[in-house]
Amino acid sequence: MASSHRKESEALNDLLTEVIAVRCAAKKEYERKLKKFYANRANQMQYGIFDGATKLPDIKFETSAFKENLQTNKELVQKAQINVDQYFFAKNTSQHLNDELTQVAESLQKVMEIEQTIRKKGSPHGQMHTQ
Repeated sequence: MASSHRKESEALNDLLTEVIAVRCAAKKEYERKLKKFYANRANQMQYGIFDGATKLPDIKFETSAFKENLQTNKELVQKAQINVDQYFFAKNTSQHLNDELTQVAESLQKVMEIEQTIRKKGSPHGQMHTQ
């Protein structure tokens, strides 16, 4: 008895799993037909008429929209990858230019310090009189 009940529960779980998948992909009129089908099956199961051999109605999916969405998603992913590549190239180029500008600024700072030192030594106040 318990084995039979477990088998019925497993068959019901399998049936409900299929319902979820079908409802996600089905059109409205098919969904209406499914509701009626499952209402009838629920009534049959309520009175203990369950053989587990009942099959779902055949579904004819329109795959053209699905394929079109996949193609669009693929193109968007490719564009996003190109944008990421361009971003990293621009970031690396910017970082390289910033590094070069930092080096130039440091060099100019050193040149200014050297010129100031030379001016101080070259001015009459900066020289020591040796006699």
